Amino acid sequence: MRKIYSLIVLFTIVLLSSCAKDEVNPFGNIYGVVVNSNTSEPIQGARVTLTPTGKSTVTGNDGSYEFVDLEAGSYKVTVQADGYSSTVKNVTVVAGERAIGDVSLSAKPQNTKLGVDKDIVLFTKSIRTATINIKNLGNSGNIDWTITNVPSWLTVSPEQGSTGVGKETAVALSLNSSFADKGEHVIIVNAAGESVSIKISADITSDEETGGNDDGGDGETSDDYSSATVASCDPDIELAITSCKRSGSNVVFKFYVINNKPEDIEGFSIFTELTGDSDSQIIDSEGNPYRSSNVSITFHGVSSSYHIGVQLPRSIKAQGEVIIKGVPDNVKNISVLKLKVSCGYQYDFLNDFLDFRNVPIY
Repeated sequence: MRKIYSLIVLFTIVLLSSCAKDEVNPFGNIYGVVVNSNTSEPIQGARVTLTPTGKSTVTGNDGSYEFVDLEAGSYKVTVQADGYSSTVKNVTVVAGERAIGDVSLSAKPQNTKLGVDKDIVLFTKSIRTATINIKNLGNSGNIDWTITNVPSWLTVSPEQGSTGVGKETAVALSLNSSFADKGEHVIIVNAAGESVSIKISADITSDEETGGNDDGGDGETSDDYSSATVASCDPDIELAITSCKRSGSNVVFKFYVINNKPEDIEGFSIFTELTGDSDSQIIDSEGNPYRSSNVSITFHGVSSSYHIGVQLPRSIKAQGEVIIKGVPDNVKNISVLKLKVSCGYQYDFLNDFLDFRNVPIY
């Protein structure tokens, strides 16, 4: 009897042992992190595909991904991300274990690597120096750049250099002390098989800071614009009407802007396309709207039918002119003239417009 009891106990132990072995997880996982091979920074949004299962996922903000409940065996992990070369990694999954599938991606060279922060630089009697910044917009490797076509009356320092990925290099521009005239020229920044033009405009014969007569050069200051309403985009941006006069079937409206911010505004923009309420707009006293084809806008010496971008130096009176074509004779004033503006990320203006209302026409 005892012998039978012992056999039963032994059989039970063997059976339980067999069941325990069967309970081992037959599946495994793959976990990995995708990073930039140059910076070791995680890459978010990379597409990870698993072969032969065909499963796919995208990496999180920490660059991680995971495939779970995979049968034991060999797999290929393919990783793709915008701006990077694709990579394939072989990973072996063992039952009950997590395999590591970390991947490093190499950035593809970009076609556009060269950038500058200004496309026009203005000099006046009171502003004889300026700075431009040369930028490396690529995602791999330094750019070696040179500045060419420099006029004899301008000093550029340095005229050549090297700038790392995501970095910028400041270049000083200055008028020679003997220069006392007007001049326009285009200098060229060359790098990585690309080139960027920068217009240099200098007028040392007049002082824009004093601005001369408020009539913008017409020599008449007796016209009364006190009935008009003027609203600037920001308390530190001074805005005023210079004149609004009829010239045949056209009306020539002149104004000026003074930047009273503590520093130059590097990218002051006026959007000159006239499309409606949310953009620049002109309406006369008879309710007639004017579109871009009937209007010419110039600001700080630059004209465009879509967008004017200029550097707006501190405390300088920058002149603007709007020529409205085909204005009927019975129109006595401009009811609405508003110009949409921006200064990029340097400042947040309180509103988006230089706004003039009920401007009489003389």
